[in-house]
Amino acid sequence: MSSAVDIANQALAMLGSKPIISFNDDTTESAAVNTVYDPVFRNVLRMHEWGCTTKVATLALKADPPADTYWHYLYAQPTDTVRIIDVFTNGIDYYNRREWQIEGKDIVSRIPNALARYTAKVREPDLDSHVEALLVARLAAELAYPLTASTTREQTLYAMFEQKLREARTTDNLEGTHTGFRIDGLQIVRF
Repeated sequence: MSSAVDIANQALAMLGSKPIISFNDDTTESAAVNTVYDPVFRNVLRMHEWGCTTKVATLALKADPPADTYWHYLYAQPTDTVRIIDVFTNGIDYYNRREWQIEGKDIVSRIPNALARYTAKVREPDLDSHVEALLVARLAAELAYPLTASTTREQTLYAMFEQKLREARTTDNLEGTHTGFRIDGLQIVRF
């Protein structure tokens, strides 16, 4: 149940830097964190279909139809969208058919009455512990060079981040069925 400042301070501690009180402190650490925090947070959320950030919502149909005649519907993305995972209707999954695509901030589609499964920008206290740890590691890696001027420390922290990413994806995939997790070419053999 960490706040954004708690997460930033965990990353700063990994660098041996002083903690911050807020993102607006008059310190070098606060300025560095304030610059990279939101892009890093969004990037970590986009890396996987995290169970703690996945939502389903009915898409709002926009009044003007798309200019392209192939697409029949123009939908607005939910306001908290970080990444659209899938668009579907009535239990039909269009994941492999590409009956939709993102155009700017909108979704164009051939799907009527569409719903979207998407990654939402959630608040930090709503993150699972493995996603929070991943965010801390990525933030530390991004802050390493600006705050320490050490490329070695930066490379070490990126390697740690990549290991935590593998662990977090594995843990998250074990907690439920995800449409993004597919095994192709698997044959079941009975003995």
